[in-house]
Amino acid sequence: MGGVGCRTPFIWRCDVCSGYLLNVMNTNKLEQIVKDISEFLSSQCIDFNSIAARGLSGTLVSSPVCIATGKSIVVVRKGESTHGYEVEADVCPSRYIIIDDFIDTGATIKAIINRISGLYIGTKCVGVVLYQQYIHDIDDQGIVFFDTSFVDDAKIAELVVEDAYRIKSRKQVDGSELKTTIYKRSGANHND
Repeated sequence: MGGVGCRTPFIWRCDVCSGYLLNVMNTNKLEQIVKDISEFLSSQCIDFNSIAARGLSGTLVSSPVCIATGKSIVVVRKGESTHGYEVEADVCPSRYIIIDDFIDTGATIKAIINRISGLYIGTKCVGVVLYQQYIHDIDDQGIVFFDTSFVDDAKIAELVVEDAYRIKSRKQVDGSELKTTIYKRSGANHND
């Protein structure tokens, strides 16, 4: 057999990748996602000093967004580590944004907020960016930003899950406690 490939007991392919990571494992798509998030964050008046993430889907995007925006990264580990800390950060994340691909149960957001607030006094999650959340009026996924700056951190995950569900099921988020901004990949903003 000639050629290059990954060899596992059942697979001989070069493109072994979980479906939820396809957009960020493709460097062209990753570059566009990073550009879109960075442009969106730069265009808003959001006061934050760092970006928090957990797992591959969060850190693969958060790292280059931090470079593009000049913010610090905070990585929250999924489990215990024998060679690092539960939360890795070079600054105190006093006001931070969470970046992740999409939301289902809110467990990732809860874990990030709980771990950061458990280590640092006076921290605040001021926003959540989802870069692959399904949006009803866009053929592809888009970027959704949830402004959480005025909501108690204990309620953030629950409220983001509710609003993401409303967006996915084509319902308005007018009655929401969060200010939700949908950023279309074409560059046009749509607010619900």
